[in-house]
Amino acid sequence: MVRWAASRVGARPSDLTSPMGRRLLSRVRTDPDLEADGLTALTGDQTVAEDLARSILTELTLSPLAETLRVIGIGDVVDEDAKVLEHLTVVDSWDGIAEEVRAWATQSHEALTDQGWPNAFIGRGHDPDHDAFVPIAVVADRPPPQELAEALRACQPSAVAVVVVGDFDAAVATLRFEPDTLNFDSVDLACTPQVLDGDELADLSRIVVAAASPEEHLVMEELLGEYESIVSSNGSATSSPQPSGPDDEEQDDTPPDYDVLVRLLGDITVDGDRPLKPKATAVVAYIALRRSVSTERLEEACWFGSDGSSHIKRLHDTMTEARGAIGSQHLPANRKGTYIAGPRLRTDLEVFDWHVHRAADLDPAEAIYHYRAALDLVTGKPFTYANVARNSYGWVDFEHYATTWEQRVAGIAQACAAIHLDLGEPTEAISMLRGIIHAIPLNSGVVESLMRAHIAHDDRPAAESVYNEHAVALVQAKLGDPADSIEQLRASVT
Repeated sequence: MVRWAASRVGARPSDLTSPMGRRLLSRVRTDPDLEADGLTALTGDQTVAEDLARSILTELTLSPLAETLRVIGIGDVVDEDAKVLEHLTVVDSWDGIAEEVRAWATQSHEALTDQGWPNAFIGRGHDPDHDAFVPIAVVADRPPPQELAEALRACQPSAVAVVVVGDFDAAVATLRFEPDTLNFDSVDLACTPQVLDGDELADLSRIVVAAASPEEHLVMEELLGEYESIVSSNGSATSSPQPSGPDDEEQDDTPPDYDVLVRLLGDITVDGDRPLKPKATAVVAYIALRRSVSTERLEEACWFGSDGSSHIKRLHDTMTEARGAIGSQHLPANRKGTYIAGPRLRTDLEVFDWHVHRAADLDPAEAIYHYRAALDLVTGKPFTYANVARNSYGWVDFEHYATTWEQRVAGIAQACAAIHLDLGEPTEAISMLRGIIHAIPLNSGVVESLMRAHIAHDDRPAAESVYNEHAVALVQAKLGDPADSIEQLRASVT
């Protein structure tokens, strides 16, 4: 923890141990007080200001009281190696995070205004589990752009705190530095700060790296998987899968536009600069898929089989991780018990559906382009996830997403192949179907279409080879013999 000592300007050591003294010192040590001012400037001696900014950033990041706090370091106050610190995002400039910070300031401000609470600290006191009051602390070596600074001031109070090295017009509070002294001029108090230079932060980061080995993470995931058992197959009735896109969205001439794409037609992943852990990936995927989901349903889906135990604190921590990776604007604050997906957070299912619907109104020669574009999104078996994270993805099987989309992909592949064959393009059909059969090798409809494509290409040995491979795969999976239609097709050409 950062330590302070009394110095000059009439401050006595006893002042710093009194309740008021401790509160004053906490202004640069704890998130609630930073939030109260919102925009704080560290002025005076540049080197000391930078080192203290680095100290503030590190303490906030490592604080045991900051389970869901997000910390963003901009520029020279933090080195790239510090990305290993949990809850910390490292960026070069304001450009990449301005929209996200503005979005969270707006959302948290509106939540406070709705309840009539004067600040986020009071809000958490009334509702400790309120999702909109998860704090974001930004520590930067340069001021925010003027437009953003004005927006942040207009959104006070909020759950966003910005600390900047150097003076700037929008600052609400100013801390002035001399080589050995931090001055609170507004309260006639001076302190000697314990600063943290760049080398010390780098050493700290290396310690964290050494402790956080891949083997340790794997063991933790396995333990969590064993601890939270999977619900039995005799559970309650399932609900039908929901539409993959926003309700009543009109068909457009362009495919859905997005900043972040959740991929479900293969391994479940979230495209982004920072990889997400399995739990956060599952949560983001489910929100993006459903577009709107209650807190209770999200807990049930992503902590599958936990027998009704509350996971609200872990959910908030997971949401903090997710927002840190893809941006708060894509995962707005929970209002009235519901999580929603931002308009530019999309899934590959939506893009797939757009191409399929677009193809329906076109001539076969034009439709084939859209069918191929849809099928190009398929990278493996739809809705695949690691078994070690199975309790995070119980919704995949419980809500029948995997089987539903396997059938949908197979149906589109068969339709696409039929058009290729009608156009006299068996080679193109074979190429496309080989990719799909790699993703869903046991689907009899795709196997039959591939056999027909080889027959149309006058390559009966290849069709026989496809049959044999399929028969072996069925035996290995203990699923019996090939479908009657496949047997009849084989018999008709032998």
